[in-house]
Amino acid sequence: MDFKNINTMDKSELLLTINTLTKSISNQDFRISSLELQIDNLNQQIDSLNAQIADLKVSKSEIVTPEPTPTKKSSDDDKISLSNQKFNEALELYNNGDYNGAIKLYKEALELNPDDEVAYYNRGNAYQALEKYHLAIQNYTKALKLDPNYALAYNNRGLAYLRIRKFDEAIKDCNKALELDPNNAEAYKNRGFSYYEIGIGSYEREKFDLAITDLNKSIELNPNDAEAYKNRGFVYDDNGEHEKAIADYTKAIEINPNYAEAYYYRGDIYYEFKKYNKAITDYTKALEFNPNYAIAYYNRGECYQALGNISKAQSDFAKADELGY
Repeated sequence: MDFKNINTMDKSELLLTINTLTKSISNQDFRISSLELQIDNLNQQIDSLNAQIADLKVSKSEIVTPEPTPTKKSSDDDKISLSNQKFNEALELYNNGDYNGAIKLYKEALELNPDDEVAYYNRGNAYQALEKYHLAIQNYTKALKLDPNYALAYNNRGLAYLRIRKFDEAIKDCNKALELDPNNAEAYKNRGFSYYEIGIGSYEREKFDLAITDLNKSIELNPNDAEAYKNRGFVYDDNGEHEKAIADYTKAIEINPNYAEAYYYRGDIYYEFKKYNKAITDYTKALEFNPNYAIAYYNRGECYQALGNISKAQSDFAKADELGY
């Protein structure tokens, strides 16, 4: 455009238009700058939100969601509960003398809970009461595999070994029981009687000393155990200390007035020393509490025969024979 040919009025209008346009452009530039600033702010907010989202994703990945409790757990609880119920029923049968019934229920309890060492131990006691000592030993051994510190199981397995005359094994088990429980009177008693049996079989008199030491300790720990006195009486008797033996048998009878064996063995000492009337009295008491005590009939017959009462002697010999003596 040629500005020289434009008049003054036209110039003024033109300048005014230019100024207006310039202001308009400036305003637009300001608005653009403002929008750009808002966009920058929004971008910053977006970046911040993205960072928070990223943090949330990391945190979520670190959370360990608990596994749902398996349904087997409730099933196991039901089995344990039923096992305990059968255990208690078995214990009641055992206490009432129904050992076979107790064994059956302990079997069912163990099928439901095979890790119950007390059930094995109790079933071992039931087998021992039935004089099935090898089965008792098997059950005590299973109990000890589950609980190697089960002092009672060691002691009772030792007793079962004693009853099948495996005296060395009995002593080992009693030693372990006493290691775990130094105040176990039963373990001292069983170990002492094992020493006595070894002494009798091998004529090792020093075993009698060990037996007396253990039985003394057993009586110290449990002074009301008639069997411990009776067992010490055995040792004294076979060691030639007859008066001490009589005193121990008498103490056993004092504790348990129905103790047939104590009457019988005290009677034997009286018989040995030809105190026949005293012997007959004790043999008769033994038979009162154990009518199937065949050897008591036989020995009482010997006493009657020594006293010249042949008819009573023959009657007792016949009864002993009838009972298989």
